[in-house]
Amino acid sequence: QDEAVSTAATTEESYSNVADVVNDDALHEPLYATLEHNSWILNKTRSVLPDSPTVTDGFISRNLSGTDGVFAEMSRGNTVGVFQCESAGMTNLIVNMRPERFSDIAAAIALYRPGPMFFIDSYLINRKHPENIKYRTPLLKDILDETNGCMVYQEQVMQIFRSLAGYSLGRADIVRRAMSKKKHKVMEEERAFFCEGRQKNGIDNKIANEIFDDMSSFASYAFNKSHAAAYAVVSYQTAYLKHYYPVEFMAALMTSVIDNAEKVAEYIYTCRQMGINILLL
Repeated sequence: QDEAVSTAATTEESYSNVADVVNDDALHEPLYATLEHNSWILNKTRSVLPDSPTVTDGFISRNLSGTDGVFAEMSRGNTVGVFQCESAGMTNLIVNMRPERFSDIAAAIALYRPGPMFFIDSYLINRKHPENIKYRTPLLKDILDETNGCMVYQEQVMQIFRSLAGYSLGRADIVRRAMSKKKHKVMEEERAFFCEGRQKNGIDNKIANEIFDDMSSFASYAFNKSHAAAYAVVSYQTAYLKHYYPVEFMAALMTSVIDNAEKVAEYIYTCRQMGINILLL
């Protein structure tokens, strides 16, 4: 729980309301519509519930411990309607991960992307057997320990540059951006600087190049931790309302896609699996 609070501390201040997420210009524009859609579902669900502080964005966002059964529900694969977790691949990841805390959801969202996806199998194996995690250099342990020895967030790439090669925060961020935009010339120039800097920490040149290669392939599609945490808050909010108020949530969910016959049929099937009767008028 302490880890979850620590991971989401900034998020809870800035993103306790879904509207704050939608209006953050730093977020990728294609996600605006999806976030607005989920914001509508959350607000619609709450609009038919009795006034209660336990259904507000702020309350849900401040209670991310998972002791209420929400994570257990997700671990069983009941992710239909849960923001960022509906797809078959993401559901499979959640089931195999069996999240126990908020930071697990954030990690799953960050992992299920083209670059980090390469590390999913290693992440899951290491999660089950942390005693078998091996680091190319001990300096990586403090950076990657929270994510089971795997690179998951952009911030970890920046920290690797700083800890292994003595980069400043500013220069580490410049390299991160060069990697994300696939500026190969800049990256190769930085490889030389990175491999020169690693000498101060006694890191073998071959190992330094291997680490640089991993970062290059990873950072092209990597998520930053603050965005993953923000999306995870919305994921948890939708999962929470679905768990505690399934009828109201599913009604709002179906209403949100009323013009999409295929999605309505999918959600009707889900309702039947949940034991919710559908009244056809």
